[in-house]
Amino acid sequence: MAGELAGQRVLVVEDNYILATALAECLENAGAEVIGPCPSVATTLALLENAGRVDAAVLDVRLECETSEPIAARVREDGIPVLLMTGFDEGMLPASLQGLPRCTKPFDTRTLVDALQGIPQGEHADATGRAGSSG
Repeated sequence: MAGELAGQRVLVVEDNYILATALAECLENAGAEVIGPCPSVATTLALLENAGRVDAAVLDVRLECETSEPIAARVREDGIPVLLMTGFDEGMLPASLQGLPRCTKPFDTRTLVDALQGIPQGEHADATGRAGSSG
């Protein structure tokens, strides 16, 4: 698994400290540079102001008393692909997050890395997270 995400800068948003630390370690072991992890919407949006290039965002859907919807909207505006981490079924997700790629909790390291490698990269991702045309 080492090097599979080499050169990728991945934003991690997770409010559970233990899980956030494990996610960061997993991504770093796969070669990614982790941005965060961030525990809240406000912290994440502030960090993104000066984060530089972000290649993908891994977002926990539920963060304490809020959801990661504003973060997903912000990064998707910049064409950054989103991978959700959740225990929710598709129909239980907020409408703005439905159709996005997701890892259903609990998941293992291999599943996370494979899911990140499988999401479309680049600024032409459409609202479903799939590669779209630039025209």
